[in-house]
Amino acid sequence: MKRFHGIYWQHFGLTAGMVLLTLLLLGTSFFTLTYTYIMRENQNQLVEKAELMAQLHSTYVPSYDTVFGSQNQGMQIIGQVAASLADIDFLIWDTSTNTILATDSTLEGLEITIPANISSAVLSGKTYTGLSDLGIYDSRRFVAGVPVYAGAMLDGLATPQIRGMVLAISQTQNFTEMWRAFLGIFAVTSITVILIAFVASSFTAMQQAKPIREMVDASRRFAEGNFDARVQTGGRDDELGELAKSFNLMADSLQQTERQRREFIANISHELKTPMTTITGYAEGILDGTIPRDQEEHYLHIISDESQRLNRLVRRMLEVSRIQSLDAMRGKSAFDICESMRRALISLEKKITDRNLDV
Repeated sequence: MKRFHGIYWQHFGLTAGMVLLTLLLLGTSFFTLTYTYIMRENQNQLVEKAELMAQLHSTYVPSYDTVFGSQNQGMQIIGQVAASLADIDFLIWDTSTNTILATDSTLEGLEITIPANISSAVLSGKTYTGLSDLGIYDSRRFVAGVPVYAGAMLDGLATPQIRGMVLAISQTQNFTEMWRAFLGIFAVTSITVILIAFVASSFTAMQQAKPIREMVDASRRFAEGNFDARVQTGGRDDELGELAKSFNLMADSLQQTERQRREFIANISHELKTPMTTITGYAEGILDGTIPRDQEEHYLHIISDESQRLNRLVRRMLEVSRIQSLDAMRGKSAFDICESMRRALISLEKKITDRNLDV
């Protein structure tokens, strides 16, 4: 599971999250806008059809005295017009909520009762729009209801009489199918965009992770003592390119330091080896009698000089180590090198005079 916490998966998770959030926001906004628009358009169309049927009823059926019976020519005209309007059913009632016309054949012989909220709104002269099962359908449908005015309204009466109502009914199946298609398109689009984001983020993440992996590998090689490892910058000018360049500079500095350390150790080993060899050889020569007794004092002086030389070397090594461990920026103060040179000359004045030197 550790591999899923790398830069690649973090980058992909961020990209996929942003893409999904963007698609979700766009999809929600589009769904809300189109849903409102389509609902309004559908309701307006139903209202227009219902008003058309109400106008035809007011025109061709002036009274209810001749409504019942197949011989009524006005109702035949209304039925023909209603049949020509596909995907829309009509219900026409009088003020007593008696069914006058039902274009839906499945409702023949059924006792239909209009919901009170619809009948009261329409019979009060208002236009009703909404979703309802009307108490007769197994699912809710789009319903638009308008009042039917008496034929005298056409003559310009100030207070027209309401003689019934017309309900235009449309199924929601087409609306549901449209939204299913939309959800399918939205899902396909989302998957496609996510795949594109996956490929793009994979390429970007691999480009970003490559120099970092090289740095990790180089660091491990440094820990093993191999300072020849370098990171390929690939001509990058971004932050990772700068990091790779800085890493290579650090590697050069470490390599140079390691080389100086080895040279220092080699030089110190050589410098220490000479006096130690001299001291050991002369001391053994005195102990085993190889060196005559009359010359022992001479070689003892040599041993003493080499010991002092060895002591100076060790002291200088300690001073170098102490200087290297100091922080160059800590305790910084002004230093007059001319004054130091003047004091050195004064301390050496006698030797300079004895040797007749001019400084």
